[in-house]
Amino acid sequence: MGNVEDEQGNHEQAVELYEEGIALCQELGYPVLQADILVNLGYTRLLQRDLEQATALSEEAIALYREQGYRHARFEYPVDNLGWAALGRGDVEEAEVKYQESLILCRELGNKLVAAESLQGLACVAGMRDDMERSARQFGAADALFRARNISHLPAERKLRAPYLEDALKPPNRAAWEEGSKLTFEEAVEYALSGNQSSPPALPALEQPSTRE
Repeated sequence: MGNVEDEQGNHEQAVELYEEGIALCQELGYPVLQADILVNLGYTRLLQRDLEQATALSEEAIALYREQGYRHARFEYPVDNLGWAALGRGDVEEAEVKYQESLILCRELGNKLVAAESLQGLACVAGMRDDMERSARQFGAADALFRARNISHLPAERKLRAPYLEDALKPPNRAAWEEGSKLTFEEAVEYALSGNQSSPPALPALEQPSTRE
Protein backbone atom coordinates (compact mmCIF):
# COMPACT_ATOMS: atom_id res chain seq x y z
CA MET A 1 0.00 0.00 0.00
CA GLY A 2 2.90 2.34 0.73
CA ASN A 3 4.37 1.65 -2.69
CA VAL A 4 1.04 2.37 -4.39
CA GLU A 5 0.66 5.70 -2.58
CA ASP A 6 4.24 6.59 -3.48
CA GLU A 7 3.71 5.81 -7.17
CA GLN A 8 0.64 8.05 -7.15
CA GLY A 9 2.68 10.91 -5.71
CA ASN A 10 1.03 10.72 -2.27
CA HIS A 11 4.32 10.74 -0.40
CA GLU A 12 3.05 11.66 3.07
CA GLN A 13 0.50 8.83 2.99
CA ALA A 14 3.26 6.51 1.80
CA VAL A 15 5.47 7.57 4.72
CA GLU A 16 2.72 6.74 7.20
CA LEU A 17 2.22 3.30 5.71
CA TYR A 18 5.96 2.58 5.54
CA GLU A 19 6.36 3.60 9.18
CA GLU A 20 3.45 1.36 10.15
CA GLY A 21 5.07 -1.51 8.25
CA ILE A 22 8.41 -0.93 9.96
CA ALA A 23 6.74 -0.95 13.38
CA LEU A 24 4.98 -4.24 12.58
CA CYS A 25 8.24 -5.81 11.39
CA GLN A 26 9.96 -4.76 14.60
CA GLU A 27 7.11 -6.17 16.69
CA LEU A 28 6.83 -9.47 14.80
CA GLY A 29 10.51 -10.01 14.02
CA TYR A 30 10.89 -9.57 10.26
CA PRO A 31 14.25 -7.75 9.94
CA VAL A 32 14.77 -8.33 6.21
CA LEU A 33 11.32 -7.00 5.32
CA GLN A 34 11.97 -4.14 7.74
CA ALA A 35 15.14 -3.30 5.82
CA ASP A 36 13.24 -3.47 2.51
CA ILE A 37 10.69 -0.98 3.81
CA LEU A 38 13.45 1.27 5.16
CA VAL A 39 14.86 1.40 1.63
CA ASN A 40 11.47 2.46 0.27
CA LEU A 41 11.01 5.05 2.99
CA GLY A 42 14.51 6.36 2.35
CA TYR A 43 13.68 6.79 -1.33
CA THR A 44 10.48 8.65 -0.48
CA ARG A 45 12.43 10.98 1.79
CA LEU A 46 14.87 11.48 -1.08
CA LEU A 47 12.02 12.56 -3.37
CA GLN A 48 10.90 14.95 -0.64
CA ARG A 49 14.46 16.37 -0.63
CA ASP A 50 15.02 15.29 2.98
CA LEU A 51 18.55 14.17 2.18
CA GLU A 52 19.61 13.64 5.79
CA GLN A 53 16.76 11.23 6.46
CA ALA A 54 17.22 9.53 3.11
CA THR A 55 20.87 8.87 3.95
CA ALA A 56 20.17 7.68 7.50
CA LEU A 57 17.38 5.30 6.45
CA SER A 58 19.44 3.80 3.62
CA GLU A 59 22.40 3.23 5.94
CA GLU A 60 20.09 1.64 8.54
CA ALA A 61 18.76 -0.75 5.87
CA ILE A 62 22.29 -1.74 4.85
CA ALA A 63 23.18 -2.43 8.50
CA LEU A 64 20.11 -4.67 8.89
CA TYR A 65 20.92 -6.62 5.73
CA ARG A 66 24.44 -7.22 7.01
CA GLU A 67 23.14 -8.37 10.38
CA GLN A 68 21.01 -10.96 8.57
CA GLY A 69 23.99 -12.36 6.70
CA TYR A 70 23.61 -10.59 3.37
CA ARG A 71 26.77 -9.47 1.60
CA HIS A 72 25.63 -8.02 -1.72
CA ALA A 73 22.06 -9.06 -2.53
CA ARG A 74 19.55 -6.23 -1.93
CA PHE A 75 22.36 -3.70 -1.31
CA GLU A 76 22.07 -2.14 -4.77
CA TYR A 77 18.84 -0.34 -3.81
CA PRO A 78 20.04 1.58 -0.73
CA VAL A 79 23.47 2.19 -2.28
CA ASP A 80 21.81 3.84 -5.29
CA ASN A 81 19.71 5.92 -2.85
CA LEU A 82 22.91 7.06 -1.15
CA GLY A 83 24.23 8.16 -4.53
CA TRP A 84 21.21 10.39 -5.18
CA ALA A 85 21.37 11.82 -1.66
CA ALA A 86 25.04 12.69 -2.14
CA LEU A 87 24.27 14.25 -5.52
CA GLY A 88 21.55 16.35 -3.90
CA ARG A 89 24.09 17.61 -1.36
CA GLY A 90 26.46 18.54 -4.17
CA ASP A 91 29.01 15.92 -3.09
CA VAL A 92 29.99 14.82 -6.59
CA GLU A 93 32.83 12.48 -5.56
CA GLU A 94 30.69 10.61 -3.00
CA ALA A 95 27.80 10.35 -5.45
CA GLU A 96 30.10 8.91 -8.11
CA VAL A 97 31.48 6.28 -5.73
CA LYS A 98 28.01 5.17 -4.63
CA TYR A 99 26.69 4.95 -8.18
CA GLN A 100 29.74 2.91 -9.16
CA GLU A 101 29.23 0.57 -6.20
CA SER A 102 25.58 0.17 -7.20
CA LEU A 103 26.50 -0.61 -10.80
CA ILE A 104 29.01 -3.26 -9.76
CA LEU A 105 26.35 -4.88 -7.58
CA CYS A 106 23.77 -4.65 -10.37
CA ARG A 107 26.15 -6.28 -12.82
CA GLU A 108 26.73 -9.17 -10.40
CA LEU A 109 23.04 -9.51 -9.55
CA GLY A 110 21.61 -8.82 -13.01
CA ASN A 111 19.48 -5.91 -11.79
CA LYS A 112 19.05 -3.78 -14.91
CA LEU A 113 16.43 -1.47 -13.41
CA VAL A 114 18.59 -0.17 -10.54
CA ALA A 115 21.53 -0.14 -12.94
CA ALA A 116 19.59 2.28 -15.16
CA GLU A 117 19.00 4.53 -12.13
CA SER A 118 22.71 4.53 -11.30
CA LEU A 119 23.63 5.13 -14.95
CA GLN A 120 21.46 8.22 -14.86
CA GLY A 121 23.15 9.24 -11.62
CA LEU A 122 26.56 9.00 -13.25
CA ALA A 123 25.19 10.93 -16.22
CA CYS A 124 24.27 13.72 -13.78
CA VAL A 125 27.77 13.55 -12.29
CA ALA A 126 29.27 13.93 -15.77
CA GLY A 127 26.93 16.85 -16.41
CA MET A 128 28.07 18.56 -13.22
CA ARG A 129 31.62 18.23 -14.56
CA ASP A 130 30.59 19.70 -17.93
CA ASP A 131 31.38 16.45 -19.74
CA MET A 132 28.21 16.52 -21.78
CA GLU A 133 29.25 13.83 -24.24
CA ARG A 134 29.70 11.29 -21.43
CA SER A 135 26.54 12.52 -19.74
CA ALA A 136 24.43 12.13 -22.90
CA ARG A 137 25.87 8.69 -23.66
CA GLN A 138 25.04 7.43 -20.15
CA PHE A 139 21.56 8.97 -20.26
CA GLY A 140 21.01 7.24 -23.60
CA ALA A 141 22.08 3.87 -22.19
CA ALA A 142 19.79 4.29 -19.17
CA ASP A 143 16.88 5.40 -21.33
CA ALA A 144 17.16 2.24 -23.44
CA LEU A 145 17.03 0.09 -20.31
CA PHE A 146 13.97 1.93 -19.02
CA ARG A 147 12.17 1.77 -22.36
CA ALA A 148 12.79 -1.97 -22.58
CA ARG A 149 10.77 -2.32 -19.37
CA ASN A 150 8.23 0.41 -20.15
CA ILE A 151 9.34 2.34 -17.06
CA SER A 152 8.62 6.05 -16.66
CA HIS A 153 9.62 8.33 -13.80
CA LEU A 154 7.45 10.22 -11.34
CA PRO A 155 7.51 14.04 -11.51
CA ALA A 156 9.64 14.18 -8.34
CA GLU A 157 12.11 11.73 -9.88
CA ARG A 158 12.34 13.76 -13.08
CA LYS A 159 13.18 16.88 -11.06
CA LEU A 160 16.32 15.18 -9.72
CA ARG A 161 17.58 14.68 -13.26
CA ALA A 162 16.04 17.63 -15.08
CA PRO A 163 18.93 20.12 -15.31
CA TYR A 164 21.41 17.54 -16.63
CA LEU A 165 18.87 15.67 -18.74
CA GLU A 166 17.85 18.85 -20.56
CA ASP A 167 21.46 19.55 -21.51
CA ALA A 168 21.99 15.95 -22.63
CA LEU A 169 18.99 16.22 -24.97
CA LYS A 170 20.30 19.31 -26.77
CA PRO A 171 21.15 18.77 -30.48
CA PRO A 172 24.96 18.79 -30.05
CA ASN A 173 24.67 15.82 -27.70
CA ARG A 174 22.13 13.74 -29.61
CA ALA A 175 24.75 11.62 -31.36
CA ALA A 176 26.27 10.57 -28.03
CA TRP A 177 22.77 9.81 -26.67
CA GLU A 178 22.05 7.56 -29.64
CA GLU A 179 25.38 5.80 -29.21
CA GLY A 180 24.57 5.13 -25.57
CA SER A 181 21.12 3.79 -26.41
CA LYS A 182 22.71 1.09 -28.58
CA LEU A 183 25.03 -0.24 -25.86
CA THR A 184 24.28 -3.62 -24.31
CA PHE A 185 23.76 -3.76 -20.56
CA GLU A 186 27.30 -5.05 -20.03
CA GLU A 187 28.78 -2.40 -22.37
CA ALA A 188 26.85 0.39 -20.65
CA VAL A 189 28.07 -0.65 -17.20
CA GLU A 190 31.65 -1.04 -18.41
CA TYR A 191 31.57 2.39 -20.05
CA ALA A 192 30.10 3.98 -16.92
CA LEU A 193 32.78 2.43 -14.71
CA SER A 194 35.60 3.55 -16.99
CA GLY A 195 36.79 7.08 -17.49
CA ASN A 196 35.31 8.54 -14.31
CA GLN A 197 37.51 10.44 -11.91
CA SER A 198 37.06 8.08 -8.97
CA SER A 199 38.29 4.49 -9.11
CA PRO A 200 35.38 2.05 -8.71
CA PRO A 201 35.67 -0.22 -5.68
CA ALA A 202 36.45 -3.87 -6.24
CA LEU A 203 33.90 -6.13 -4.57
CA PRO A 204 34.49 -9.78 -3.64
CA ALA A 205 32.48 -12.63 -5.10
CA LEU A 206 28.84 -12.71 -4.11
CA GLU A 207 27.98 -14.32 -0.82
CA GLN A 208 24.39 -14.68 0.25
CA PRO A 209 22.53 -17.18 2.42
CA SER A 210 20.74 -19.72 0.25
CA THR A 211 17.80 -19.78 2.68
CA ARG A 212 16.99 -16.15 1.90
CA GLU A 213 17.00 -16.09 -1.89
